[in-house]
Amino acid sequence: MSTEKILRGEKIVLRPIREGGELERIRQWRNDPRNAGFFFTDHKIAPDEHARWFESMKSAADRGVFAIVLAETDEAIGSFSYRIDRVTEEVLYGVMIGPAEMRGRGYGEEAERLISGEMSARGVKTAVVEVFANNDAAVGFYRKIGYETESVAVGREQQEGKPRDVLIMKKKIGR
Repeated sequence: MSTEKILRGEKIVLRPIREGGELERIRQWRNDPRNAGFFFTDHKIAPDEHARWFESMKSAADRGVFAIVLAETDEAIGSFSYRIDRVTEEVLYGVMIGPAEMRGRGYGEEAERLISGEMSARGVKTAVVEVFANNDAAVGFYRKIGYETESVAVGREQQEGKPRDVLIMKKKIGR
């Protein structure tokens, strides 16, 4: 699925990220200390690194990234990325609602539902998320929308210079 596609929901729209200010705003949200501690890359993302990531997401057939925007205003409030593994028929998701005041309003849940519908239509059977085990908000969110912990990767990633456990959570989305 190309990220040129637009997925419309009730409260949000998933559409291509606009280069320039919108792409930079997503990078700034990513580097915000309130968000940065929950990413596996634990350094500040420089503009050139972010641009390379964005280009790699746009150019790969099995990967993509969308802006999460409010349906009423077209204001970007986050991003949603995915990577499909055709061997396992799974898709790995990454979702970020940037501004703290936009969290807890159902936007992430609606984005996940929109993408999962598209992925299911493309033959993907399972959605996967990987989160730090100590990220209670994310773990609770994913459990609420039907994900179950499949395994724990003990000490797999670093956070603040210390090894941290990662939960691999999965949910059936396809037939």
